[in-house]
Formats: sequence, structure tokens, C-alpha cells
Amino acid sequence: MECLLHIGTDKTGTTSIQEFLHLNRNRLADRGTLFTRSCGEINNHFLAVAAYDPAQRDDLTANLGLQSDNDLTVYQQLLQARLRKELRGAHARRVVFSSEHLQSRLKTDRQVERLCQFLADAGMPSARVIVYLRDPADLAYSLHSTAVKSGHAGPGPCRPDSEDGTGYDPAYFQNVCDHRSTIQRWERVFGTGNVLPRLFCRESFVGGDLLRDFIAAAGLPALAYQFPTQHNEALDFLGLEIMRRFNAHVPAFVSGAPNPLRGKAYGWFEKYFTDGEKQHQAPEIRQAYVAFFRESNEWVRQRFFPELPELFPARSAKAGENGVSTDRMLDQCAAMLAEMWLEMQKNQPKGREEEAAPANLLPFGMTRVRKTVGNMLRRVGILPRSRAA
Repeated sequence: MECLLHIGTDKTGTTSIQEFLHLNRNRLADRGTLFTRSCGEINNHFLAVAAYDPAQRDDLTANLGLQSDNDLTVYQQLLQARLRKELRGAHARRVVFSSEHLQSRLKTDRQVERLCQFLADAGMPSARVIVYLRDPADLAYSLHSTAVKSGHAGPGPCRPDSEDGTGYDPAYFQNVCDHRSTIQRWERVFGTGNVLPRLFCRESFVGGDLLRDFIAAAGLPALAYQFPTQHNEALDFLGLEIMRRFNAHVPAFVSGAPNPLRGKAYGWFEKYFTDGEKQHQAPEIRQAYVAFFRESNEWVRQRFFPELPELFPARSAKAGENGVSTDRMLDQCAAMLAEMWLEMQKNQPKGREEEAAPANLLPFGMTRVRKTVGNMLRRVGILPRSRAA
């Protein structure tokens, strides 16, 4: 049985690829290609957990409630059984897996070898690996944006060689951005020639489109595919700065478990703070990534893209701070706070309009939100500073 692994990297359109595979699951199945459900309905991130070291813990294991080494071992055995059952029922000639967690969470040869054995035990002794590569500095800034969405409270991104007060682990950024190390690690396990790098840039995509490029790279059949709606989830600069401060008051996890009071927080930010000016790349941070990964990128270029003068085109970062319209800032903040207020009023018990809604009816406290937004506006000079602030 043929196996295809799409392993990321992070921030290279993986969500769009996974939504595409999900939307066309039945079409592909009719042509003998299975996009599994047992390893995750859309993102096959459970497959990464299948290769974890016994003591490995992160947000994925927390969401699965895996607290002990034995919990993880039992889960891995159950996942193997579920995958085998799905394969038996599908009678597919080819299986496709897709998750950026395969690259970002499996950082050692031992973990990738464990994944290889997991697939072999399920009846797939070999696999081809597709990995999309993105400019390291662009990738780092996009990772920061996603981290804020997930609860990170610090500035960012960090330099590739220093945490620098951001709260990030530079080793994570090094792993995702070091494309030579990624290719070599997966080639050592799955074999030279079985890792297929693709560049994440429109000029390199087949037909200038990521999904059509993936179809070609994966060798998927020519079908009347359904394509997912394009959407922009990245927060603009104002939303990014407010939300990361908000995260300090309403963290994503409490005592190792998802915070039930976080509620619809990101949905509100995404609704009101995605169409403004995006965060600029600081010239010194961009140059740090260019210098740190120069040898890695050149190795990849010579090996796989010798026709290019450089792997990622050189460009300069914008100097100075983001400029944001005062009126626009106030309009965005007011619109979000108004919706939150109306949601609070809607959730009040009937007949008790004169009483404040219980705190547990809200995703987060209005007092904290007011303080967070107020502090943000004072920092950028929209509101005057005061002793009370």
C-alpha cells in the first residue's frame, strides 16, 4: 500500500491543504486514495502523537488528556488499532496523511523512526514525504501571529539564537526554519529520494496556486475537485498587540488543561482585527534569520533548486514602527467591545436585567478587557497616561 506524508512545515498553507483533502475525501476514495479519519478528521495530528517519546508532553497530549507515560502508550496502541481497522475497511491503494505537527513535533531520528515503524505495522512499509519550505524570517513572524492566537502573551518573534525576553524557545524556531536539518532527518529514515521539497511562494507553485501545486506534487488524480474558500486568519498589528496583552489575563491553559473561560476570544479578535496593517518585520530580526540559516538554505538550493540564484529572494524589512490610524483603532476596539457587551446582555437571565450577568456566562471578564484595551491605547498615545492607569 502506497503512503504519502505531507509534513508541513508550519505556516505553509497546511490548513488549506487539509481542508482540500477533507472536502474531496469521497472523490479521492472513489479513485483508491484514502485521507484518513482515524488520525484526525482534518489535521492528522494524532499521527504525530503516535511517534512521541513516552515522556513527551505538550498541548496535543493535554487536549487528549494524556497525563502519564502509560496513558500515552495506551493511546498509541489504540490509535494503531483504529488505523488498521480504517485501512481494512477502505481497500485503498494509497493513503495520504497531512499534518504540520509531523515536522514540528518529531525533532529526532528516533521519533521519525518510531513513526516509520508505526506505519509499517499498519501495512505501509515505505512512504514518500512532501514538505513545503518558507523563508525563515517570514515563517518566524507568522509563527508569532499564530502563537498569539493560541495564547502567547509576549512580543515576538524571538531571534533564532536567543529568547531575548519574548518568552519563546528559540530551539522551536530553529527546528521549523532549518530546512536542511528537516530534509536530512526525514531522508535518513525514509530514504534519499523519498523526500520531496517544495517552495512556499506563489512564483514556484504550479499555476501560481498552492493547492494545484500540491495536487501535482502528490500525484493526485485529475478530478473535478472542490476547493476551500480562501480566508485570511492573520491578525493585523493592532489586534496582535491587544490580544497578546489580553492573553496575560486569560491564558489558553490553566493547570495544564484548556481554560474554559477563554471561550470565543479569538473569534472576536479575528472578526475585528484582520484587515488593518500587518506587523512589520524589524530589520535586525530579519537579518538575524537570513544570517543564521544562510548555509542551510544554500544547501537546499544546491541540492534541489540549482536553477535558482538563491533559495528565497532577498528583500529588505520596513524600518520603524507600525503606523495605525487613531480613528481606526478606536472604531475597531469599540466595535468589538460593543459586541461583547451585547453578548453579555443577551446571556442575562430573564427577569433579572437589573443584575450584572454572572462571570461564568462570559468567555472573559469585561473589567479585564477594559483594562487591557485601555492600557494598549495609553501605550500608543491614544489615551493620556494617568496614575490610575
